[in-house]
Amino acid sequence: MPPSSCDPAVHKAMCNSHDTDLCLADLAQRDSRVDVHLYDIQKSPGRTLASVTKEPQKRETDVSKETKDYVYQKVTSEFDFDIVFKSLCDANDSCWYYGDCSSAEAKAVLKHQPRGTFIIRNSSDPKYLFALSVKTERGPTSVRIRYSRGLFQLDCEDHLKNKLPKCESVVGLVNFHIALSRTKVFKDCRWLEKSGCRDMPVYLTQPKRNQVPTLQHLCRLQVNSSLTDLHFPERSTRRLPLPKSMMTYLEDYPYTI
Repeated sequence: MPPSSCDPAVHKAMCNSHDTDLCLADLAQRDSRVDVHLYDIQKSPGRTLASVTKEPQKRETDVSKETKDYVYQKVTSEFDFDIVFKSLCDANDSCWYYGDCSSAEAKAVLKHQPRGTFIIRNSSDPKYLFALSVKTERGPTSVRIRYSRGLFQLDCEDHLKNKLPKCESVVGLVNFHIALSRTKVFKDCRWLEKSGCRDMPVYLTQPKRNQVPTLQHLCRLQVNSSLTDLHFPERSTRRLPLPKSMMTYLEDYPYTI
């Protein structure tokens, strides 16, 4: 389930009036090294997420070839149901899905957690299924997760839909953003406040679990963490000398969180 091709150097989040505080948008100013674009989005108070990064070198890899050639499936109500149902199963298996937790309750859960701690919950906005709540330097905040044509994506401006990561699972989307947070590109991201300050880095580090994972699940996470190309089973899990039932168990949850 490959994410779409994206440029994580054009991240920015905007405040909104629903149960979340952020959404991804684009920003900037230009010089010989930095390519950024600044937009006036909404007049609601709060923080936005910005990034100022050098343009990454273009390098085509085997993975990029496969993600570039990603073919959207024909969308039907049955197809949508299957995708959302599988995503809910993944979320429940993760042990950090909080269901109908409100924005206020999410803030209480994350209030005393380390920076970068996050949870997934249902969005109270009827146009969205899920929201990601995360602890920042200045407190907990949330971003909605949009769903379209079988893919999940952090809420963003329309012109960024084809640039930001998309995944067939909510857990997969968060897992992908965690991987980004460990790269230099993502470390250049900053919370952009209404005052213009951009001194607060943004990243995801670890989930806040609401139940104790089984030993089986913990072992699965450990095995997954040791594999490369985790989302391409023919390159990873299927190469392991394991019984078919165990291999299927690993492939049912191809994430490291």
